[in-house]
Amino acid sequence: MTLDDLASAVLGTDADSASFSTQSFIELGGDSLRAMRLDAMAREQLGLHIPLKALLGGESLTTALGQAEAVAEGAVATAAADASVGQDPKGLSHTQRGMWLIESITGGSPYNLVFTAFVDEGKLDLGTFRAAVAATIARNEGLRTVFDEGDDGVVRKVLDEYTPDFRTFTHDGDPADFEEYVQRTTDEESRRPFDLKAAPAVRFLHFADPSGRQAVVLTAHHMVLDGWSVGLTLKEIFAHYDELEGGAPAAFGPGVSLSALIRSQDEQRAGGTWDRDAAFWSDHLTGVPTVLELPADRQRPPSRTRREPASRSTSAVARPRRSPGAPGNSASHRSLCCSGPSA
Repeated sequence: MTLDDLASAVLGTDADSASFSTQSFIELGGDSLRAMRLDAMAREQLGLHIPLKALLGGESLTTALGQAEAVAEGAVATAAADASVGQDPKGLSHTQRGMWLIESITGGSPYNLVFTAFVDEGKLDLGTFRAAVAATIARNEGLRTVFDEGDDGVVRKVLDEYTPDFRTFTHDGDPADFEEYVQRTTDEESRRPFDLKAAPAVRFLHFADPSGRQAVVLTAHHMVLDGWSVGLTLKEIFAHYDELEGGAPAAFGPGVSLSALIRSQDEQRAGGTWDRDAAFWSDHLTGVPTVLELPADRQRPPSRTRREPASRSTSAVARPRRSPGAPGNSASHRSLCCSGPSA
């Protein structure tokens, strides 16, 4: 078995090995998922690592395969063992591996997710909010995770504790322009790339206005949160805030590790669930147009922007903290969620 044989197996019967010296992996029908599969097969069967950047670049496949490097014996044994029992428990989920690949190619953070909550009534106590964030991060290991790449591929490292980046901005303009100021500043801040190797990819912004208006913003890389889990994360933060302000106890059990998700995905894949899903969609989409004509009457903006967020009501941030003779400290908020690429 040679690298050419493995490449032919990954690319399928339509690939002509005679074209390997003149066409790139992409031109031959390859994509990021096939590139990762080819590299995994080369590691397991030949003890070689093929740089993904080479496979997804514009050079010929022969040239890309020529950049393969030997993997240490221990790494080969580990890869073989992992292949027999599922993914490395310190490894990435299938989705995360695709994101990591794009991140390594683009050199930025194309998958930043932004969630804004405006405080409409009452006052948000910043110290209490920080404590609520700390409690949430302590329960969820994904918010304490960094990623690194070595000879054995990309691995996760869960930190024992982590205090996220928390920046405060004060708006000194017209109070009527507060929300516009928050959105404009958030757009700028969300373009700051995350260093996935250096620190967990989550940060918070706090905005205040002399009139008393406030807002908090959560920015995270999609490697850490998605559109569903960011809502759950903020719900937990506000529940801890409620408890710290004298409300009902935050009823959350032990956090679920990413390893559990990876094992679940492996079981679904081994049990044929993924194949059945793929077969369903392949059949369902039979006959759809392979080329989608898009309108060209709107000029593309010079820089990428986020779409206008949609507002939705949420429950109160906190219940009043009650003590004899003291007024309650309550706050309610509405949330604006916007996810997707940021430039």
